[in-house]
Amino acid sequence: MDLRTVVRSEFTKPKERFRKIDGEESKLWKEPQPKRFQSNETRPNLKAAHDDEELRAVLREAGVQTTVVDFGASWCDHCKGMLPWFAESSDKFPNMTFVMADVDRMPEMARDIRYTPTFSFYVNGKKVDEVFGSNRRQIGDRMWLHAS
Repeated sequence: MDLRTVVRSEFTKPKERFRKIDGEESKLWKEPQPKRFQSNETRPNLKAAHDDEELRAVLREAGVQTTVVDFGASWCDHCKGMLPWFAESSDKFPNMTFVMADVDRMPEMARDIRYTPTFSFYVNGKKVDEVFGSNRRQIGDRMWLHAS
């Protein structure tokens, strides 16, 4: 077997393995999955917008308070990886509103989004800043900048 075959077979194996119990490999055992962001956690400044109208309503409701919108997509792996960090950031900046938005469901508000994830900063319903990509340090710095 060459290295490519070994690597390919390792990545295509299912997450289920046989577990030895009393010397026998008879029971099927699933590996524990890492903890994922749960949407039922209580974070009053973290919201989800499901369409253009909901996002506009959240921006109107926030008023002069800075709103950070995470424009992502359900098929984007980087977006999924940023969700737990985005939720934790809402705890660090309680005076800001954090919104998760799916670009596939928002044809108007997301028409200028060319890269996912894109983090847009709004004040009084107007976009004042934008960060592309999943560089947590850069996004966190912008959050800090707009929080003051």
